Amino acid sequence: MKFLIKSLLFFIFTAIFFGCETKIPINSMTLAKSTISQADKVQANKYNKENFDKAKEHLLNSHTALQDEDEKKAKEEAINSINFANEAIKISLPLLATDSLKNAKDLYSKIDSLNAEKYTPNKFKEIKSSIENSTKLFNNKKHWESHLVSLKASKNSNSIKLVCLSKIPELNKKVATLQKKSSELKKIKDVSIPQENLTLADNLLKESDNNLKQEKIKITIPLITSAEEKLNLFELAVTKAQKELKIKQFLAKLNSLNKEIEDMKKTEKGTSFNKQISEITDLGKVASENISNEKFDEAQITIDKMGISLLAINQKYAENMLIKAEKKYKNITAKDKDKLFIKETSQSKLLLEESKALLANKSFADSSKKSNESLILLSKIVFKEKEIVKIDPVIEKKIEKQETVKKPIDKIYIVKRRKKNTDCLWRIALKQYDDAKLWPLIYVANKKMIKNPDLIFPGQRFIIPPKPKKVTKASKSKNKLKKKK
Repeated sequence: MKFLIKSLLFFIFTAIFFGCETKIPINSMTLAKSTISQADKVQANKYNKENFDKAKEHLLNSHTALQDEDEKKAKEEAINSINFANEAIKISLPLLATDSLKNAKDLYSKIDSLNAEKYTPNKFKEIKSSIENSTKLFNNKKHWESHLVSLKASKNSNSIKLVCLSKIPELNKKVATLQKKSSELKKIKDVSIPQENLTLADNLLKESDNNLKQEKIKITIPLITSAEEKLNLFELAVTKAQKELKIKQFLAKLNSLNKEIEDMKKTEKGTSFNKQISEITDLGKVASENISNEKFDEAQITIDKMGISLLAINQKYAENMLIKAEKKYKNITAKDKDKLFIKETSQSKLLLEESKALLANKSFADSSKKSNESLILLSKIVFKEKEIVKIDPVIEKKIEKQETVKKPIDKIYIVKRRKKNTDCLWRIALKQYDDAKLWPLIYVANKKMIKNPDLIFPGQRFIIPPKPKKVTKASKSKNKLKKKK
């Protein structure tokens, strides 16, 4: 509007000047220069170069005519300059306004793609309003005012553009961080976990990287967010799978320990270490509850306690077995003065040495096994040598005689485990024969099942041979007479 007012004033001043100027056309020439200056402001040199150049040319001719003292021609040339300059303004101004508005709109689109609406919402809204106002002015033929409003909008857009571009390094860092996370997740090789989310995340991050190179922030941010969500979903699947695997491993370990406990209960350990085994069983219940509640650290601590306690039982049992075997070895070697059983005692000694070495290396189960083998070997010696045998000689004769006669139908006895007075050979003999000293009868009849007379197990089925008949005094005297004859 101001520009139009100025142009109108030029025409008014022209009429005044022409009416009152002197012979020298100073006013006309000044007005021509001023009009050319206005044409330059509307970039007439760009939009209407022909008229703009003619305006400058006529002004130059006016100066030349004045130098030649041709005032009339100088004035004519000045007026022609004004006319061409005004024509240049008339043609150039709408074009300038058009380009200014287009440039403002282009910059607005650019900052929109840079996500200016998020980073500078108020200024972005202000620019949008300016462009709408500039468009309205342009449509109302107020080109100069439209041009000025567009210039201001463009200036503000360029300022905002710098703010938005400063966010790109941060977004690049975010993409790089997610790409690194994706690479780490790819190292997890688990066929049970679907790879779809990981693949989608990789594609989204690749697209985000390309968009940021083109300064397309607005469309990139949702891609980055989506990629992060996909990676989080994959990570959740990994966490779930790892949790399930951990539960499975804990349960497997706990089941193994529980099985070991049950196996112990069926052996001599179950009786000897009943209290400790009961405590470990209670720990197993606690561990099971911790696993169910996903308290893995607590479950690990409890399972470790169980393992340590069972190890302590196995160690103590191995030590006891070794002591027992060594004691038996010393007793037999002390009585075997003629070294009739040097082969068996030598083998037993080697087994005991192996047992000691295994015990020192904390191989308690193997140590116990070697000690037991030594005991079995030494137990066989008891029934071979009269001088070493601990069985009552009278009872042994009864056993030998019993083996020579035809055996009647034998009873079957199933070994049972009790909290008190658990079964052993002498207790079974006491129950069956009312005589604990007759336990060798049961041992001899069940040699295949009883490796060590000191070790019998619940559930074993033993043959109970008939009780031998008592030897009377009359029969003893008859036997002596037969020997004399």
